[in-house]
Amino acid sequence: MPEALLMKQRLATILAAALLILSVEPLSAHHSFAAEYDRSKPLTLTGRVVQFDWVNPHAFVTIEVTSSDGRKAMWVGQTKPPHVLILSGWTRALSESMVMSGEIITMRGFAAKNGTKRLLGTDLTRSDGKTVLTLSNPPKP
Repeated sequence: MPEALLMKQRLATILAAALLILSVEPLSAHHSFAAEYDRSKPLTLTGRVVQFDWVNPHAFVTIEVTSSDGRKAMWVGQTKPPHVLILSGWTRALSESMVMSGEIITMRGFAAKNGTKRLLGTDLTRSDGKTVLTLSNPPKP
């Protein structure tokens, strides 16, 4: 094989590898708890489930919380990634039924540092008292 062709193949391989690495890097990037949430600001919110998003890298539960003065606010709780929820016994059907029924839940977690209505959900308890989502345990039957 001529030397010039061999050099072109090597250059093409190096460029392809560099492009692959550059395209994968953003996918592997992840944030730490401390970057977004404040451990010194624990929250307990009770509200109606209005949305449950099975998206990567984390799933999100949106609840409508009514304050003592009657004002309503939407709060978004970040949970485990969908694949971890599935391995923990969750199903899309379970989350869809909670949204469709407008189930009242209590979500505990930590507030966002930037003051938005977001929290890192550490556990989610249904109105019957069953905790169905924790950061370390599967849903209880």
